Amino acid sequence: MRLMATSGRPLWHWFCYNLEASEIRSLEISQELAILAFRQAVMNAIQTPVLSIVIVNYGTWPDVIAQTETILSSRPFENGQIEVVVVDNHSPTSPPSNRPQLHGLTWLDMPTNGGFGAGANAGWHTAKGQWLLILNPDVSLTGDFFSHVLALLDEIHSSPSANNAGIVGIGLTNPDGSRQPSVGAFPTVIRGLMELFLPRTRRRYQIVSPQKFGPVDWVTGAFFLVRTRVMHDLNGFDEDYFLYFEETDFCHRACLNGWLTCFEPSLTVCHQKPLQNRSVSPMIRLWTRHSRLLYFRKNRPRLEFRIMLGVVRLEAFLKARLAKAGFGSYPPEIWNAIHHLTTRFQQGTEPLGTDARDWAYDVVSKLETD
Repeated sequence: MRLMATSGRPLWHWFCYNLEASEIRSLEISQELAILAFRQAVMNAIQTPVLSIVIVNYGTWPDVIAQTETILSSRPFENGQIEVVVVDNHSPTSPPSNRPQLHGLTWLDMPTNGGFGAGANAGWHTAKGQWLLILNPDVSLTGDFFSHVLALLDEIHSSPSANNAGIVGIGLTNPDGSRQPSVGAFPTVIRGLMELFLPRTRRRYQIVSPQKFGPVDWVTGAFFLVRTRVMHDLNGFDEDYFLYFEETDFCHRACLNGWLTCFEPSLTVCHQKPLQNRSVSPMIRLWTRHSRLLYFRKNRPRLEFRIMLGVVRLEAFLKARLAKAGFGSYPPEIWNAIHHLTTRFQQGTEPLGTDARDWAYDVVSKLETD
């Protein structure tokens, strides 16, 4: 039954007849937006996404909003093939009031900063995709990029030789277009000693990346594609690491469980602010040394762990002396704290997870108040 106005015309015609043209256009646009939103809601309700993008944020809201807007405008998101989960690790600044609110986009505001691994795990527990993409907020994307990612995943699924490819990394570039290292070999004492004589930009990473799709030891966590099944097999990232080495540890455990970590050089994105290109704050220096020792304790033979413990202990002793003499980038208290940390590792009382976070906070806050 059609509602009629008093003139006998359909009510909608009578209503539009009495509106200005601009108002009619506004109604038409609103109607189109409502239809698009409804279509997306229906598609997301009936379709399980192939890929769940997990963005772990701490105090980088402008990057997160820009990155999220790029993803939301992509065709795979509109088609329900991908979803986005943004995990805020209790940033010091409040989230912006204009955060987009759409089906397929989830905002997780964590009550505390549990570290990168804890944030990634929270995103995984919320995600519904067959694959996860752990993505740094400072990775620049283009709208058509995810169509290429989905094509790569299709190739992996259709290739019998790639059935056990559980983790995939891609090429990274610097803002100037130069190549940025993104794969590495598992840490050993020998490699650790060699890295002491290398510039920071070449430590941990392989200088030459593979030229075709194939296995590597580990890939950087800035762009970390991983099957959801692998996350289940390994129970996610090890949250004993507060920051750094968690992706290396994850790839090592995946290898022990029969999964390959692979590298695809034909796909590249720009990683704006990698650690090796930035100055390292005292807080970050504390966490990197903590995570290195933790990795060796968990994943290397006991003899190698003890040797690495001695190397870090000697480094801390010498650099504290140099700092007292006015040399070096950090005050002696930082190296004294690392020296004491080696004792705690030796005793088996080292801080883990959020305790490691608080340990570093306490060391730096004492410096700031003295």
